[in-house]
Amino acid sequence: MSTESTLVPFDGSVPFYVGANRELFSNVGWALPTANDANKVGSAHPTGKTVLFCWELGGGLGHMMQMLPLAEDLAKAGCRVFVALRQLERATDIFGRAGVSFLQAPAWLPGTPGRFRRPVTFAGLLANVGFGSDGELFARACAWRNLMRMVRPDLIIFDHSPTALLASRGLATRRALIGSGFCCPPDDGNIGWALPTANDVREVGGAHPTNGDDGVAMWMRIF
Repeated sequence: MSTESTLVPFDGSVPFYVGANRELFSNVGWALPTANDANKVGSAHPTGKTVLFCWELGGGLGHMMQMLPLAEDLAKAGCRVFVALRQLERATDIFGRAGVSFLQAPAWLPGTPGRFRRPVTFAGLLANVGFGSDGELFARACAWRNLMRMVRPDLIIFDHSPTALLASRGLATRRALIGSGFCCPPDDGNIGWALPTANDVREVGGAHPTNGDDGVAMWMRIF
C-alpha cells in the first residue's frame, strides 16, 4: 500500500494532524478549551481574563515547570491562558493537560556571537542576547509587541524575558515577574545592572560597550 493512500484527507481543520493520534492532540496547544475539556479539569468554560506567559531566555525544563502550576490553576479558574515558549519541543509533555494554548516566543537563538565572552553583570548578559544591537533589539521587541497585541492579555507573566518586558511598556495590562534573582535582579543601579568597569573588561578580554546607558534609555522611550 502506498504512503499516499494511508494519509488522512485534509478536512480544513487547523491545526491538521496526520495519523492515529489526531484525536489525542486535537485540543492540545491550539484552540481554547471546549466545555467538555473544561469539565474534565473541574472548571467552567473560560469566560474570564486572558493571561499570557512569556519565556525568552534559558534552557531545560525548569522555566516551564515553574510556569506550570500557575498556568494550570489559572486555566481551571476560567482564564484563557497562552504560553509563549522559547522551546516547544517538550511543551506537550509539560502543558499537555493544563488547558493552555501554545505560542512560539520571539526568542534569541543560541549560537549567535555575543559581545562578552564571560558577562559579569546583567547588562553584559543583555548585551549578549540582543540588547547590544539596535536593529536586533528593535525587531525582537516589535515581534513581542505584535504577539501581545494579538493575544490582548489582561495579565502578562514574565519568566526570564527581558525583551518581552521591554516590549510590554506602555500597554494597558498588568505585569508580573517570576524567577530567581538571576532572572529578576534587584531594582538597584549598582547591583547586577551597571555596565562592566574597565577592570572587569580586562578580566574577560572584551571591549567596553560605549553609550550603553544611553541606548537602554532610548529603547525605554520608544516602548
